[in-house]
Amino acid sequence: MRTLVAPIAVALLVPLAGCGKKPFTEFVAKEGGFSVLMPGTPKEDRSSESGMKLTLYVTETWGAAYGAGYADLPPGNPGNLDGAVRGMADACNGRVISQQGQTVGTDGWLEFEIESGSPKGFAAGRVLIVGGRVYEVYVIGRKTRLADPETRSFIDSFRLTDRDSPWQSGGLPNRADAGRQPAVPGPAATVTPQPATPAPQPVP
Repeated sequence: MRTLVAPIAVALLVPLAGCGKKPFTEFVAKEGGFSVLMPGTPKEDRSSESGMKLTLYVTETWGAAYGAGYADLPPGNPGNLDGAVRGMADACNGRVISQQGQTVGTDGWLEFEIESGSPKGFAAGRVLIVGGRVYEVYVIGRKTRLADPETRSFIDSFRLTDRDSPWQSGGLPNRADAGRQPAVPGPAATVTPQPATPAPQPVP
């Protein structure tokens, strides 16, 4: 699984100069069975790694590179989410800052943030395994941290179009809120009692 991620990560190790911001529009990978909001039109790259056919879509804008891809796992290979994230970190000469997710049966997902050494910056995204297929969506750039609103919007825009996502199970968010953490109930609203309006007095 580590070797699966390396080609994707290396494809994102591009000069992050950018040529101005591009609007995010929906990109649908029909063969991949997913959609995601991408800045501009992504370039498709196909390769083979460890007997797996990898398809990657990448676009670059304003100091960041955005990628989404998939590959079908060989029979008998359940995949390794943790290994995928570590493989990304190795390919970026970086270290994993955080990762969290959940396994649901044979499926699962991990959301991660990596401090990248080459190029200098951060990589943030999500890797998931569903029905024998591994998907990855992430952005790498100087300021692309999970807390960044644009980074978060990009990651959360990823949807499977032909099946449910693993985060839909186990009390996790539904498709409309894919990837977002369950809302934490806030404190109950405080209602300040208002003084009662005096009743009208009868006229003598």
